[in-house]
Amino acid sequence: MRLSDILSKEPMTEFKSVDNFAPTCSAKIGTSYKIDVGKVYLNQKCNNCNEVHQFYSDEILYFMPVNNELISIDCRLTCQYCGKVSVPVWFLIQVEGMMFNKGNKSVSFIQNCKVRLLHKHFKYTSDVEPAPLGYKKEYSDLLLKADQAFRDNLGAGALVYLRKLYEKVTIDIAIDNGIPYLDKNGKKLNFKEILDRVESQYSIIPPEFAANGYKLFGELSNIVHDSSIDEETGIKRYTSLRRLIVGILDNIKNKEELSEATRELAWSV
Repeated sequence: MRLSDILSKEPMTEFKSVDNFAPTCSAKIGTSYKIDVGKVYLNQKCNNCNEVHQFYSDEILYFMPVNNELISIDCRLTCQYCGKVSVPVWFLIQVEGMMFNKGNKSVSFIQNCKVRLLHKHFKYTSDVEPAPLGYKKEYSDLLLKADQAFRDNLGAGALVYLRKLYEKVTIDIAIDNGIPYLDKNGKKLNFKEILDRVESQYSIIPPEFAANGYKLFGELSNIVHDSSIDEETGIKRYTSLRRLIVGILDNIKNKEELSEATRELAWSV
């Protein structure tokens, strides 16, 4: 797998093996180098075309070692359809297999090192917007607001939007499926009780972390209620917490699409 394949995906939690991409000699920390790793392809909304199109980079990108485990990569993506609109993008990559050379403040790379994409940041203008996310509009809007807060280094704000999204999705599922979420006085139950009721009848949490559905809510809430947690902590947690929220959205979307398919086929459930 080439490094461009990793850059063309969403941030990830696991490391992936990639073809060698770094200079054969050591690379000095803070110095930019050209690398030939193939083109990066990412969907964006081109406002010149008023459509979502694939944007692509040149094959030559620029990378810079940040420390003994992180590198940054810069490039510019151009609309493949009109070729008139472009957007700068920056990637933060964690590398498993870099060695720090203290003497000249440089790093060297082992053969067949592994990497994972931690973060990508687009410098959007009026010409380019993020591609729609494919969920209900109110869910996509909250997720895009969370992403924007993250890009602006507002870790607490980003997690607040994720928490709002988690609450809204859970209550919407309760309403849609006739699952009680109010007490006898008409007040909303606490989130844990609502989630437990939803999970017992619909199961919105993917099996990979089904036992930790409420723990996810707790993680998102800590940043709001604990004044000792700073913005940097929120930034560090964001990618993993966002991935779990997206997993819930995808799980719900998959259930709805499968149910629709069986209804169209008139299959009994």
